[in-house]
Amino acid sequence: MEEAEKLLFDAEVAQRYDTFMGPFVFEPFAVDMAQRVLKSGAENILEIACGTGRVTRHLAAGLPAQGRITATDISEPMLQVGRNALPDARISWLVARAEALPFADDSFDAVVCQFGLMFFEDRKTALHEMWRVLKPGGILCFNTWNRRDYCKAIDISRNTIATFFPGGEPENSNLPFSMYDPEAFQEWMQQAGFENTEIQLLEKTGVSPTARDAATGMVTANHLYHFIRKQGKEMELRILDAVTAELSLKLGDAPLQSPLSAWVVSGYKPN
Repeated sequence: MEEAEKLLFDAEVAQRYDTFMGPFVFEPFAVDMAQRVLKSGAENILEIACGTGRVTRHLAAGLPAQGRITATDISEPMLQVGRNALPDARISWLVARAEALPFADDSFDAVVCQFGLMFFEDRKTALHEMWRVLKPGGILCFNTWNRRDYCKAIDISRNTIATFFPGGEPENSNLPFSMYDPEAFQEWMQQAGFENTEIQLLEKTGVSPTARDAATGMVTANHLYHFIRKQGKEMELRILDAVTAELSLKLGDAPLQSPLSAWVVSGYKPN
């Protein structure tokens, strides 16, 4: 089974992801990402790894009436949450793999990918595909998490979860935090054919209504949950209680606030 397919969310997890993880850790970066893309003047936009549509909704809010968004993800349940939340005729929701995009060359004004590149089985091929489907002069914008210890709520949660598994952290635990080398970004963008690459470290603050809400997202609404729930409901609740306590102790409660850090990369397909 391919890596990405192991991380597919079912409908229940997808909804929790949108409710608990979306506003807390993804929203601050989604606003920034949409602003960057819309500033370019793009009207025909491809979004890759759109999840439940966190960036999509901000793109749609700023897009002119004639604009179009094609929002893709490998998870149909994630896409369905987005469809239900954003009934907009300008948005098409489509299951698609980043490494084999089902679009013709030179199709889009912009390609955007929020926190998805880390999960692709072949990241370099995915970047080449993004370049292929962009029109000449089109812009690519993507972001990836910085090192995990710069994203405190996530780091605290993962470290707490790891204490329940003496053999070490669950498989793929650190996959979302496996891309934080700006020199590698520059090299990969150049190899894919992009020019005028810009790389920026972006610091944000994530806010969750309560530590319990944050813990619910960290334990039951991410790619680790498929492993955690195999341990049984009693263990899941023990982990949830422990993560809640640690987050409340170290970051506060009602609201909980956490530093977040990510790299933002943009570049253009030559005319």
